[in-house]
Amino acid sequence: MTGVRNGVEKLAVRGVGLVQNIAPVASGDLANHVSWKMEGGAERMISALVFAGPPADIYAPAVEEGARPHFPPPGALLLWVKRRFNPSSEKEALSIAFAVAKNIAKRGTAGHHMFNRAGEELESVAQAIVELELAEALMASGHGGKA
Repeated sequence: MTGVRNGVEKLAVRGVGLVQNIAPVASGDLANHVSWKMEGGAERMISALVFAGPPADIYAPAVEEGARPHFPPPGALLLWVKRRFNPSSEKEALSIAFAVAKNIAKRGTAGHHMFNRAGEELESVAQAIVELELAEALMASGHGGKA
């Protein structure tokens, strides 16, 4: 069980890193609040959950899957506008943010799928990571072959 638990934990930590690298950055709240927790135990299957914690948990689903047309508060877009467009003044930044909000009101937003994309990448390495951790745990307990 130690090997399996260690393998799942390694996958969870790697998953958090992948989501943080893929997530779009406006204020950094989403990337900075991605976390993980272990679930299960001796009598249940061990698994790990990678998730967006507060305050990002409120808007992470819309970033992941996209959102239908709505008018977001332009002030909430200011930091992203400043990083993306480098406006010369606060007035220009607010004007751009208002134009972006109007565009979102017409078209909605596309999903970024950072959790799905990270999960797909982890699937390709999951078995190898868990098998390696299992072998290391067996060796450490004296049940493996010679190192």
